[in-house]
Amino acid sequence: MNQVMTVDLEEGLPSVAEAMEHLKWSVSTRRRDGRAKCLYIIHGYGKHGKAYGAIIQATRSWLSAQLHKQTIKNVIFGENFNPCNSELTQLTDKYRELKPLTRNINPGVTVVSL
Repeated sequence: MNQVMTVDLEEGLPSVAEAMEHLKWSVSTRRRDGRAKCLYIIHGYGKHGKAYGAIIQATRSWLSAQLHKQTIKNVIFGENFNPCNSELTQLTDKYRELKPLTRNINPGVTVVSL
């Protein structure tokens, strides 16, 4: 069983509301069914290279709230992907399939530990 599941919030060019619905469904469903222990979330960096588009802002805000509520264990934003990040190292040691996905800094993605 794959421990890491990719959630692509950009697929189909959704509205912010549609992307958030997909994110919320993915997190709650995977927590409940246990099919994944970690999510690799693709939210993009913003339209046409503009930093911090609406989907990334909404995603980060919602995930931060879930972390505060302790409904998720950990959130690592893509700009924090580096070998010195101990939280990331712990996750990549535990979930080997995550390692190649987090080799490079990428603000357009986020890793969530469920």
